[in-house]
Amino acid sequence: MARILVVDEDPRVRRSVAVSLRVDGHKVVEADRAEDGVRLGRGGRFDLVILDCSLAEGPEIITAIHNTLRVPIIVLSTCTAEARKVEAFDRGANRAGRVCSDRNRRWISGS
Repeated sequence: MARILVVDEDPRVRRSVAVSLRVDGHKVVEADRAEDGVRLGRGGRFDLVILDCSLAEGPEIITAIHNTLRVPIIVLSTCTAEARKVEAFDRGANRAGRVCSDRNRRWISGS
């Protein structure tokens, strides 16, 4: 199975994504800050990176991971700002997904 790096400041979203991936048999490493994600990415071999595009350093981390690791990047966002998603794709993201997290439901959808 794949070795996946998940970077998200929101512990609920990060854990939800990580647990879902682990249930499917993947090895998951979690980071709650962009700089930790870049550090972990440089120090380990990953097959995929999933990160929150609303991180303050989101665009920069996408560029750093894309240039260093050369692995697929999926960005997750609770925001609907299309400009942010376009910038993520311009910097090397391969896919985008939307996250909904509230008291009654949690889901992730691709776009």
